[in-house]
Amino acid sequence: LENIRLRLLELSTDMRERAATAAARMGVANQVELVTADFNTWQADTEHDVVVGIHALHHVLDLEHLYGQIRDSLDRDGVLVVHDMIGRNGHRRWPEALEVVDRIWATLPPELRRSSLTGQVDDQFVDIDRAADGFDGIRAQDVLPVLLNYLHPSLFLGYANVIDPFTDRIYGHNIDLANPEHVALLDHLGDLDDSLLDLGTVTPTHLTALFHPTVQPLRAYGTRTPERSVRDTSVVDTG
Repeated sequence: LENIRLRLLELSTDMRERAATAAARMGVANQVELVTADFNTWQADTEHDVVVGIHALHHVLDLEHLYGQIRDSLDRDGVLVVHDMIGRNGHRRWPEALEVVDRIWATLPPELRRSSLTGQVDDQFVDIDRAADGFDGIRAQDVLPVLLNYLHPSLFLGYANVIDPFTDRIYGHNIDLANPEHVALLDHLGDLDDSLLDLGTVTPTHLTALFHPTVQPLRAYGTRTPERSVRDTSVVDTG
């Protein structure tokens, strides 16, 4: 397709060089514009048909600025494609989810409790704050509610919560998909997770959605509407 132009916003020199190399290798260098920019200060200087954010928003400190630039630069029929994390800041568990995770953790064999960070078997689940020394999940819990102040969803899927610690980069490597018991555990965790989400006991930590500058008819999975997927942070946090 020759009527498409990609603008890639990236602050890292190394990442921009990788993108330029890949674009040249694929023969699309003339259609790719590499923009040196920090999401927190980027100023939109042209109109966009589509903006895509894949696991990017939870690294942004000034979400209000970024969302404002996206909203103002999208054409009237434009769309923001989002796939991101919307759980607690630092990707920690909210208290209601941590209680469930701890109860499951107590039933796991040692082989499933080994941390990839330390190599040690953790008797208790370690709820690490990944934003403590960086920007990973720095405002994850604000990604969705702030976005709803700027743009309008048309397709919305919020999913996953208590299953995250068992499948993430710290403990997920322990799961052997060739082991029927491990697969059965994942199935049970998935069923439990879906039930807790549908009941409203926990809120989603992942989001896949389409957002627009103008109001659109909404398609959402079951009762997991955008508003119901926002965790009420005014609730006392005992974690």
